[in-house]
Amino acid sequence: MFSHKLLSRGLAAVCAGVLALALAPAPPAHAASTITLVSAHTIVPVGSHLTATVRVTPAVAGIYVYSVVHDPPWHTVGAAATDAAGRATVSLDWDIHTVGTLGWHIYAEVGEEVPQTGTFSVTRTPNVRLLSAPRTAAPGQPVTARVGVTGAIAGSTGFTDALVGGSWSRSQQAPMTSLTEFTLPLTYGASTPGIYTFRAGATVNGITGYSGRFDLVRASLNLQAAPSNLPVGVTGSARGKVVAPPMSPTTGALEVWHGGWWVPIQWAPINSAGEFTVPLAYGVHTAGTYTFRLWYSLGEYDLYTRSWTVTRS
Repeated sequence: MFSHKLLSRGLAAVCAGVLALALAPAPPAHAASTITLVSAHTIVPVGSHLTATVRVTPAVAGIYVYSVVHDPPWHTVGAAATDAAGRATVSLDWDIHTVGTLGWHIYAEVGEEVPQTGTFSVTRTPNVRLLSAPRTAAPGQPVTARVGVTGAIAGSTGFTDALVGGSWSRSQQAPMTSLTEFTLPLTYGASTPGIYTFRAGATVNGITGYSGRFDLVRASLNLQAAPSNLPVGVTGSARGKVVAPPMSPTTGALEVWHGGWWVPIQWAPINSAGEFTVPLAYGVHTAGTYTFRLWYSLGEYDLYTRSWTVTRS
């Protein structure tokens, strides 16, 4: 038979153990996993490959993350594993050749947890490229820009913008008759000397893409007078006329074709009428035929006259 003392002691020990468990601190709670979008381009031209970078916390290597496009129904597009810092870069390549906007989210599988980012959008714009346009043109000379477009569909519109007072202003636009390119005149500033900045663009289903910016210099250099024959010993001269923007350089030059190269040999000041005269001293004492042209520099833009020959006899 059990002793009453033993039973009392046993009950006291059980009660003491229960009290100790009740007073012991609770184990720390497990931190919920999260996934955060670190970087992703949200506007890109069609045809561009695209990725997004996410970070999973707590950071653990080898956690798989998945990108999902909201192009009903949802589709899982890319998968990647995190590094030791919890970061992973996953593909967003879905329907990359179509202009439009699609929603995305990215999720991770962390044990039984499936944290996910918020929804974000990626817009693919027409890919617009300048194919050809002159760098210089005389004031009043008609010129055009030829522009290539990827992603256009029927009903797309091509256009050019001019940079005016620091802001872009629509210059010309027209429906695209081809799905790959269009040509438009560069009319802004057509009759006034100056350096003008343009960009081209295309709008497809309400989404617009742009080319890089490009410059057109409206200026000219014309040969006003030059001899074609001179006696040996007679210098002679050539006269040119510059039409250029205000505050442009005020000297013109003469070049000679020598050894397979154009070589500048003489500079002269430009007067208020835009004219300059240079002596033809090269080869003055030697019979022969010499080829010259006039040159005028507007910084990175160079203007030349037609070349001509002088025969000394």
